[in-house]
Amino acid sequence: KTRVSQDVIAANLRGEPFSTWAGPVAVALGAEYRREKTVFDADPIANANGWFTNNGKSYKGEVKVKEAYVEAIVPLLRDSALGKSLDLNGAVRFTRYDISGRSSSLPATTWKIGFGYQPIAGLRFRGTYSRDVRAATLSERFDIQQTNGSISNDPVTGQTYNFSQTTGGNPNVAPERADTFTVGAVLRPQWLPGLALSVDYFSVKISDAIGQLGTQNIVVQCAAGATELCDLVTRDPTTQLITGLRNIFINIAEERAEGLDVELSYNTRFSLLGGNES
Repeated sequence: KTRVSQDVIAANLRGEPFSTWAGPVAVALGAEYRREKTVFDADPIANANGWFTNNGKSYKGEVKVKEAYVEAIVPLLRDSALGKSLDLNGAVRFTRYDISGRSSSLPATTWKIGFGYQPIAGLRFRGTYSRDVRAATLSERFDIQQTNGSISNDPVTGQTYNFSQTTGGNPNVAPERADTFTVGAVLRPQWLPGLALSVDYFSVKISDAIGQLGTQNIVVQCAAGATELCDLVTRDPTTQLITGLRNIFINIAEERAEGLDVELSYNTRFSLLGGNES
């Protein structure tokens, strides 16, 4: 039996406290507290490793999150000789994760800065640069750690054989971090109402990506010199055969993605047979 619960309390405030020469400045701020809890109850035989395989052990885990944020949109141009409009926007969020199973809490600060510029009617440029995070889910942190059999080709001994492995969550996994950059333009020509074309370039770089490497990858990369992965492998000190392996969620890699998003649309009204327009 698995029970998952979440409690949330939040307060937010927004308004336009003052203006620049180009218009009112919009500001939003707030704070939030969340508590997420999971409890898994296994049967007594599984808790005693009594089954041949898939002995899921009882566990429980809790994450408490405290957050505070502020964001603003600041107009710098409005119907001037330099353009129709120019707005800057920015935000910052402070987060602290208190996680059961860890010796200390995890702080995280995220932020973004962006702009929107319209030099002439029908053409708008936009861009954003941000630091983002994704905390591990309850499953990635506290999922059932099960023991089962596995087979691997071991480069150290040159043999292929069976051994016991453990799979499941890891309460010590850190949040993923990403740097995201986007820039693009939107065209809505006045000479053809209803036509819209947007082109955006994006680049995302994720560090400390959360995932499971897999049994064979852990064995091979440990033998190749990835010493941090060797902590997941237990060997017999005499024969050097693997006696146990932990294929759990860890911060494993860096991920990158970049490309173009292109969207073209055209909306118009037309007369139906009855004379109505749609």
